[in-house]
Amino acid sequence: MLASTVYPFVALVQCDSHAERLNVFGEMLEEEEKRLQAKVALQKMFEGAAAEKAKGEDGEVEPPKE
Repeated sequence: MLASTVYPFVALVQCDSHAERLNVFGEMLEEEEKRLQAKVALQKMFEGAAAEKAKGEDGEVEPPKE
């Protein structure tokens, strides 16, 4: 996991030109955007599943159990 975090920055340092660094940085931003979109989608999916589980037989949401 650390390698996937550090590698893009190593790639930036190894670039020979500013334009090349901009391209690499743009790719890094795109990958981060995809990761965050997937994270939000998973959170919504699990929140929806938890809400469905919390519903009683009459369709009312039960209070959380302590």
